[in-house]
Formats: sequence, structure tokens, C-alpha cells
Amino acid sequence: MRYICIIGLLFCLVFGYGQEQYKFRVWLTDKKDTAFSLEKPERILSSKALARRARYGIPIDSTDLPVSRRYVEQLKMAGFPVITRSKWLNTVVVSVSDSSRLDALREFPFVREIELVWENTAVGGDFFVDTTVPIKKEKGMSSPYGAALWQISHLEGDRLHSAGFRGKGITIAVIDAGFLNVDRNPGIDKSRILGTRDFVESNSDIYSVHNHGALVLSAMLGEIENVFCGTAPEADYWLLRSEDSNSEYPVEEDYWAAAAEFADSVGVDVINSSLGYFEFDDPLLNHSYKDFNGESAFISKAAKKAVEKGMIVVNSAGNEGRRPWRKIIFPSDVYGVLAVGAIDGEDVSSDFTGHGYTKNDTVKPDIVALGTQTALLGVGGEVVKADGTSFSAPVVAGLTACLRQALPHLSNKEIVERIRKSATLYNRPDTLLGYGLPRFYEVYARESALLSQEHPGEKICVVSAPEEILLLRDLPYSSHPYTIDIYSAYGEQLHRYFHESGEQVIPLQSLPSGLYFILVMGDNFRKIQKMIKK
Repeated sequence: MRYICIIGLLFCLVFGYGQEQYKFRVWLTDKKDTAFSLEKPERILSSKALARRARYGIPIDSTDLPVSRRYVEQLKMAGFPVITRSKWLNTVVVSVSDSSRLDALREFPFVREIELVWENTAVGGDFFVDTTVPIKKEKGMSSPYGAALWQISHLEGDRLHSAGFRGKGITIAVIDAGFLNVDRNPGIDKSRILGTRDFVESNSDIYSVHNHGALVLSAMLGEIENVFCGTAPEADYWLLRSEDSNSEYPVEEDYWAAAAEFADSVGVDVINSSLGYFEFDDPLLNHSYKDFNGESAFISKAAKKAVEKGMIVVNSAGNEGRRPWRKIIFPSDVYGVLAVGAIDGEDVSSDFTGHGYTKNDTVKPDIVALGTQTALLGVGGEVVKADGTSFSAPVVAGLTACLRQALPHLSNKEIVERIRKSATLYNRPDTLLGYGLPRFYEVYARESALLSQEHPGEKICVVSAPEEILLLRDLPYSSHPYTIDIYSAYGEQLHRYFHESGEQVIPLQSLPSGLYFILVMGDNFRKIQKMIKK
């Protein structure tokens, strides 16, 4: 296999230097003796995460169970410290300092495969180039959006905000390289930050590491009246560090996967990832075009799982347009990931933005937003402008969160598809702009119009009655029978009923006491309602 060939070659090149340290990704065979079970999902997922699974009918399965604690302990006891792990892909990353120990690692019966993902030969230096330029407030500028007006209004975000949707109740995870000075930035509402995690250095202070994530966050959360306003100023945020900006190695994909899994466990709705990979310090570890299919790269596998778990993943398309690779970066190659390219103020594709399509002809990037001279807040709260798909992505991610707030009946995949369909080039996409500029208010207006297509005065009425029944009546006309699904609090579908017309009584005596979700669907109609059976 490819991985084994790469490792074999690397043994000849780098081992024998006993003091150097390496990190290997270890694929495990199974999850035997895990300390958790699917019968008690509240031990591995938060109530918010469980509610999301239930709301959209997403099952809890073996990929939600942590990797085997017994396997981790055996590795540690044998002198292989575990650096990070992925429950979705059933892997761990271990530290190895002596090449002679690799045979011992392979001998564990639960080890299926190993891959080199880091070596202590980093070239050093910062892989993010700071392109920020301070700007002054323009004379006569009276909009509450200030310098951010164009980048938001061009996507109809101002109209979505005016309709009352600014991200309230939605949780966004920002996976990035660090969040320098965010805790002291006067343009950031710290009460909106739910917490932080560092998956690179667990004991570090992510507020003192790097400014890239701080700039990205400001595109969504930043707000200074009449000076600047982000795209989701009322959303809540988790700040997660997965990028080691001092080097470039595949282990950062493992850190990213761990961050995405954490985001899922705490109930995140939208992930913004202004990160991506294809080329590493060791060229033998580079991704190639044959991997460019949305399911081969490790980070792409993790991103695909994140989408399957119900989160919306927004990822920058990358800045490789002027470089030999030219293509978008991983994990933007995943079909369900909303890959965001960049345009300038004239709606022309930025020359640095990554190109599509993927190897299997998936349209990429999906959409575009302002990425040339995007307005942001600097680490001191000053307005700056910068270039990069790193900044077009959060402009979109914030508005996607507002749309999530406005249209809670739609699943993550449905929202992404509607965003694509709203875009200006949906019927004639290309490799630079993808489907073009999304129109967020149009998505909201169209969906609201569909949901309001009821006969005057008619309303759905789902009632938990003392007689332990569900009573359905006055449903809007549907040319096909309604489906009524009953889900447990953990997303398991328990019953399905069909409803033609008139009133319908559904008995509940067989259900034990507890929390349930009722999903009613018909033509252009979908309603979810919580029910507590006492």
C-alpha cells in the first residue's frame, strides 16, 4: 500500500538518529473494551449535540464511541505516548523517538497500519503571511456595518440581519492557528465565546499564539458601531487550535479531526476552517492529484464525517491559484463541505484563489465571497484589510449560521444545497467561481414563502393529551400523504405513521416516559416539535 511504501523509504532516510522524534498515525483494528456504550450517549455527547442528532434524524453509531481506552493504555505503557486520537476514524497518533521501536509498535494485535505524520526536522517559519493593511474610516460612512458593508451586503447579509437573524442560538467552531489578543480585543464580545481548546499544545494559551484565527473570528463576531460588523455577531463560538504554524506536516490533519470531533460533541452547528493541506515540509508526504476526490486525504475523511454528523463545514478554498498546485486544498474537495473561493471588489476571481474541479468533477469551489481586501478587525480592534480565502470563508460561515437560525427545519445538507442553488452561476458554474455569489436573503425568502403556503387560518396542532395520544389536525394541503416520525432524544427513529386528511389520533401508550421529537413532513412542509411524555 502507498503508506507502507512511503514509510519504508523514510526509514532509510531519517531513522538511525536516535535522539530525533517522530509521530506516527496508528490505525486501530476495532474498539473493543471501550469504556462507553451507545446505550448511554449522554456520556459522550452533550445535550445540544444529542438534540441536533434527534432533530435531523442522525443516528448515534460506533463512530461516536471513543477509541479503546485499553489500547491507549497499552501503547502508553509500552513507551508510545499518545499525542491525539480520532474516534471517527479509529486512529491515534503516537510519539516515537527510536526507529528500533517500530517493530514493537507493529506487533500489537490491534494495530492495523502506521503512517509517518511528523518528524523533528521542521524548517521553521510562519506559514501564514500577514497581508493586513490598516485603513481609515471613510468620510460619510454612516452604515452600522462600516468598513464591512460591501462584503456583507453583496451576499444579502444585511437584509438577513434586518429580518432578525444575526446568529442568535447558533454555535460556530473556529478551527485555526491561534487567536492572538482576542481576550482583550475591544471589538470582540467575549461573552459570546463559550470556550477554547488547543489540540496542538494542550497547555498553551491560544490567545497568545497567532493572529490568523483572531482575524478570521473578527469577520463573524467583530462589532464596533458604525465602524465594523461581522456576519454573525450574535452567534456563540468555540475557538479551537489545530494548526501548528511553525511547520507543515500531516499530523495537523489529525489535530483538525480531533477539533472537529470536539465541536460535534459540544453541539456546534457550523465549523469555519480557514485551513487546508496538500504540501508538507517532507515532500514524500505530500498529497497528490489522485487523492483529490473528497474521500482519500485524512482530513477529507474527517470533514466528510463532520458533515454526516449534522454540522455545516465551511472551508477556505486555499490560495494556490498562482502556485504550481493551483487547485483548492484539502478538505475543500469534500462534496458536502462548502468550499469558499475569493473575489475582488469588481466581482472578478482573485488571482490567488484555488481552482476546481476535483478529480471526480465535483464543482469546486462551491461559492465565492470577498477575499481581496476583506475588512477585518486587527488584534487591537482597529479596522484592517487583508487578502485570502481565509477571510472569504468566515464571511460566508457567519451568514450560513444566520441562515441556520432562520431555517431550523432544514438539515445541514439542505442548507448547503440551497446556498449553492441561490448563487449567481448555479446553471453555469466554472472552475474559478464555482456556483458564484450566494444570495442568503433569497434563500430565506424562498424557503419562508414555501412554508407559508397554507390555507388561511390553518395551523398544525401537535398535542400531547392526557389520554396519551398525539392529535394531528388542520394540516396544510399535501398532494402526498404526510409522514409522522417519532424519534427518541438520541435520534433513533421509533415509529412512522402516515396521514392523509382530517384528524388523526396516534396512541403513545407504548412509549416510556421521556423526551421525544415529532417530525411531520408533507409537500413543502416540515415541522419538528419536542414532546415530553410524563
